[in-house]
Amino acid sequence: MMASGIVLENVNNLLGKPFTSVFFIFWTLSNIVTGLYPIQLLSNFHKWGLAWPLSHDIIGARTLLFGTKNVLGQNFGVLLAWVVVSIAL
Repeated sequence: MMASGIVLENVNNLLGKPFTSVFFIFWTLSNIVTGLYPIQLLSNFHKWGLAWPLSHDIIGARTLLFGTKNVLGQNFGVLLAWVVVSIAL
């Protein structure tokens, strides 16, 4: 949640109120599109979704709940990178 929330807080501080809602719609839709379906089933256009935080949240939850392919280190690394970069900004 920090990986997504701090990004929205930074956008709110940088762009202001009118543009925050537009970015929030883009952020939410792009995270959901790339997070709910496995990346292998999506077209090549959606490969950028591997960098979005919600997809790593969902992949990590699938690993813990269902015992799918274990890439928890990569998932935590990407989420931690989002948090560190967002705090640095």
